[in-house]
Amino acid sequence: MGIVLVSDRNMQSLANYWRKHNSAISAVIYNDDGLDVANEKIRQLFIGRYLSFTRGNTLTQMEFTIMGYMVSGYNPYQIAEVLDMDIRSIYAYKQRIEKRMGGKINELFIRSHSVQH
Repeated sequence: MGIVLVSDRNMQSLANYWRKHNSAISAVIYNDDGLDVANEKIRQLFIGRYLSFTRGNTLTQMEFTIMGYMVSGYNPYQIAEVLDMDIRSIYAYKQRIEKRMGGKINELFIRSHSVQH
């Protein structure tokens, strides 16, 4: 069957990224999927069907890489140096990530980190 991700609205782009890049993830249940839709997705997986669709935005590989550095504590100047990129490009990627995820990266990370503990 594989892994089924359950995503809130802000993490939908990240869930779609993992669904696209990790074959162990079989499906994503989105925050606005009703109970019937969620049950149907799980039922389809149990009978061996492959669910190939995703909904909404998906982070690109570069967006995912830059976001990883940011949540690890790197500032944009450090990221630009490590990736050998122009600082303006890093800020442009940061804005795209925040637009796709529906909030500031720092706020999303703090919110998700507080849920874990």
